[in-house]
Amino acid sequence: MAFLIAFALLSIVGVTFREAWLYLFSAAVAWVISDFILNLIIRGGGGIAQIPLWGTQIQTKGRSYLAFVLGIFIATYASSFFSDALFKGMGFGVASSAAAAGVTLSASQAEWTGIVISTFMVAVLVFVDFNTRFYGREQRRS
Repeated sequence: MAFLIAFALLSIVGVTFREAWLYLFSAAVAWVISDFILNLIIRGGGGIAQIPLWGTQIQTKGRSYLAFVLGIFIATYASSFFSDALFKGMGFGVASSAAAAGVTLSASQAEWTGIVISTFMVAVLVFVDFNTRFYGREQRRS
């Protein structure tokens, strides 16, 4: 239910306030991508840090900090690239699918459809990230 509420609210914002939606969309995509990339580069908690690329041994605070900074740079670049590509790809996909089906969409209809589809994609990504972060550990322990 919460997923549908978030999807509906973000879609309404997108259709009525495109600039605000673009900011929220980019922030959500950036969060999911940076969370994924940072988990690939550095892990830890409770005073320890590991860099999975170097194995499972505990790393010093200096190496961990450098890995964290590198992860932030990589995640920022990747998320800005991916959010832009996702939104433009959805708009292009909507326009080409409509043209292939022989349907003519106005520019605003294609944009609204792209916003709704992009909103759905980002809502799914955030939902998967949420489940992985908060509920994935419980299932692995059982």
